[in-house]
Amino acid sequence: MQELIHAAQKGDPRALSELYKANFAWLYRYVRFRVTNDASAEDVCSEIFTKAFENIARFRAQSSFKNVAVQYYEE
Repeated sequence: MQELIHAAQKGDPRALSELYKANFAWLYRYVRFRVTNDASAEDVCSEIFTKAFENIARFRAQSSFKNVAVQYYEE
């Protein structure tokens, strides 16, 4: 996962796509458990990925994508 984050930080669009694919299922389950319906869960996931990808350059080497995504959800 760290390799994907590093590649995304260098501007590799495929890395962003792979990060999305690798993390969507668990993030959707996490969010869906906390919101009222599927559409809301999809919207929240979209917002989280957008924020994470906009701020990918700020991720530290030891940052876990999961931790960052959960932090964005809680904001």
